Amino acid sequence: MQLFAPANGIQALTEQPERKPVVLLIEADDDLRFLFKTALQMKGLGVIEEIDSVNVMHAATYEHVDLVLMDYGCSHVACLETLRNIRQEVPQSELPIFVLSSYAGTAFQEQARAAGCNQFFVMPVDVFDLGNAIENQIYNEATANNPVH
Repeated sequence: MQLFAPANGIQALTEQPERKPVVLLIEADDDLRFLFKTALQMKGLGVIEEIDSVNVMHAATYEHVDLVLMDYGCSHVACLETLRNIRQEVPQSELPIFVLSSYAGTAFQEQARAAGCNQFFVMPVDVFDLGNAIENQIYNEATANNPVH
């Protein structure tokens, strides 16, 4: 009868699984939210879904979120106000925010950037290109903040 696990078994029990990056997804449309969530999960990313501005602020400031993906026209969230509120709590260098919009005008893009968005995507958007941009942002930030020696 063996009372203790072998040394390699103990090590395996104490190792922490690697945390996957998490995207806060703010999209009111159920179909689009499902599409974006699925594409992000296919990239190996975790997803927190929110459509209410109070929950968005809580998730952005208290959950360990690596990136925010927000629909500019989300009917439940005032995008620019929410962007500004997030930026008051979390610096741009610590939490990238990507904004999606069907409004293609430069005025909307300039307003979103002034409020604190990092990248602006005009819909329709290729979800795989969007997923690649998100993945590049998250992993490039991680590499920049934790350089390999």
